[in-house]
Amino acid sequence: MYGTQQERGPACWADDDSAEVLGALEHNQRPGLVRKQVHGHTAVYSSGPCLPAWLLRDLARSGGVHIYLDEDAIVYANKSLLSVTAIRAGAHLIHLPHPATVEDLYPNTAIATATTEFTYPSPKAKRRCSASSRGVLCGQVAESPQVTSTFRGP
Repeated sequence: MYGTQQERGPACWADDDSAEVLGALEHNQRPGLVRKQVHGHTAVYSSGPCLPAWLLRDLARSGGVHIYLDEDAIVYANKSLLSVTAIRAGAHLIHLPHPATVEDLYPNTAIATATTEFTYPSPKAKRRCSASSRGVLCGQVAESPQVTSTFRGP
C-alpha cells in the first residue's frame, strides 16, 4: 500500500498497463508508484511526495547508480571527493566505485589499499570520509549538526 488512508483530491495515479506497479494508493487501490522502461532509460512516477531513502536508493541502484552505503546516510560524491555523514553509530560498510587507498585523516593511518569497499567505525560522533586523487580520507566530525567540516586532500 502506498499513500494515506484518507482520500485527498485531486488524486493522480498512473494509467499505463505497460508500467510495473510498485505501489497502489491505499484509498483507491490505483497505481500510485510505477516504473517503466522508456527509450532506453527507466522512468518512475510517484503520486506521493517524500519517498523514503531506502526506496530512492533501490530505484537508483536499479538504474545503474553506484550506491556507497546500503543504509541511511548523507553522501556527497564526485570523481575525486567522497563525504559521508553517518546517521547512526556503529560500523558502516562503504562501497567505492573503483579501487582507492583509504586513510584515516586523524591520526593519518592507512585503513586499506587498492580496495573497493571498507568498513568504517563510527562511535557517538558522526564521521565524514573524503577522497582526493590520492585516495579516501576519513575523519571524525563533532556530533553537533551545526558543525561543518571540509577535508582537503594532501
